Amino acid sequence: MTVIPPSFVTIKTVHGVEVVETRVSLVDALSLELQAIHVSSLSFSPIHPTEFYLLLSPLTSKRMPFLEELNIVVQQPSDPKAPYLNVPAITLPSSNFLLLETLRLDGVNLTMSAPFLPSLRHLVLANYPSIEQRVPFTDFMAALESCSNLEELEIRRYGRIFSFHEAEPAQPAMLNQLKKLTIDEPSVIVMNMLEQLCVPATADVHVTLDYRHAFADQLQDLHDGLAYIFSVIIPTRHNTLPIREQVTSVEAEFGPCFYRIVGETPLANKLTFEILLDPEMGGVFAPKSLMDPLDRTFSISPVMCASFTGDLSGLTGEHWVIGLGSLPLLMKLIVNHTADAPTRTATALFNALVPFPWPEGTMPEFPPLVPELENLCVQGATYDTELLGRVHECLEERAAQGVALHSLWLEMRTSKSELDGCLAEIARVTPDLTALTVTGSCHLRPVV
Repeated sequence: MTVIPPSFVTIKTVHGVEVVETRVSLVDALSLELQAIHVSSLSFSPIHPTEFYLLLSPLTSKRMPFLEELNIVVQQPSDPKAPYLNVPAITLPSSNFLLLETLRLDGVNLTMSAPFLPSLRHLVLANYPSIEQRVPFTDFMAALESCSNLEELEIRRYGRIFSFHEAEPAQPAMLNQLKKLTIDEPSVIVMNMLEQLCVPATADVHVTLDYRHAFADQLQDLHDGLAYIFSVIIPTRHNTLPIREQVTSVEAEFGPCFYRIVGETPLANKLTFEILLDPEMGGVFAPKSLMDPLDRTFSISPVMCASFTGDLSGLTGEHWVIGLGSLPLLMKLIVNHTADAPTRTATALFNALVPFPWPEGTMPEFPPLVPELENLCVQGATYDTELLGRVHECLEERAAQGVALHSLWLEMRTSKSELDGCLAEIARVTPDLTALTVTGSCHLRPVV
């Protein structure tokens, strides 16, 4: 016989100007005449689905005119792939919760239709329960739009509760007051949400695709590659993610178990996309695909600063052309190869930055890559004679075509004698550089 541990409820009540917090058992909480006391907050610790049945009727039938915060967590199996235990849907009549501002539900099926809790400012829905009944996505969108004061929306592993009907496409929900949007869902759910949620350009948006506990149908995304994933999730309508038109700085991070790109606006608002992988999935994305999302995501962005961090050893000159070609306004570039293995990616980068030579006085048929680039910082490069030659060629040709670099920071893994010689040679052929730093770290074996 399974013993269900007792659950507790944290209750905050208002008595005049004093807020009193008490922690009682669920049974005691249900026996209270909650509408007779000024309850401002209810937080249910993880409760068993069978206890949820006890909670349902008292919670949804009582009027709680002073309730501002409601948190309910229904205890579910810890294994993400295990079936969730069935729980009934909960309905929160707006007439009973006139002042409710914060609603956090975990493992709970929430019935939503417009009008829905007009005072709501923070909504968190996580871990959909295993149910037969689904929530029409059209109803969900309509309910959200009726929350005209909504400032924070977080949806995590909840999207499978929605049903989608092509015959009745959802109308975009205008969330004009939203400050933060967080989505952790499969790509098809992300696609529908980003297409239908119209949020301000000043809202922070964080999207996570977590494949560490993915089902078989989601794993197909990994085989199709990053270009396909981002072609699915990035909305075709610019007004649904207007922050993209404000992004001026981009950070891209590559790791064996993650991929992340972050765009930031001058007001410090961020647009983040990240992909999480199991260790055994490492290397599932080809090096070329690491650059593919940049064009899809930031082609309409006035990006002036970009950084690339991680194991960059697989990136060739062609890959750099693909990535940087979508950032024509780029003025500052930071490249940081963090893996221990030697790499030729710095050589490939400088090779990509070398403009095509053209006779003096003629107009180049192909403009130089990132013609506005002024500041370049390369860390983790591996010294070899080819790298030095490409640096010389890049700096000289860009200066000759009027797109000279003003500042260069080059960190190389080399010996001190090679480092001193490289610094002297670069300084000799590029006297116009206003700032030049060539530094070194430990000497590694040469690139094979």
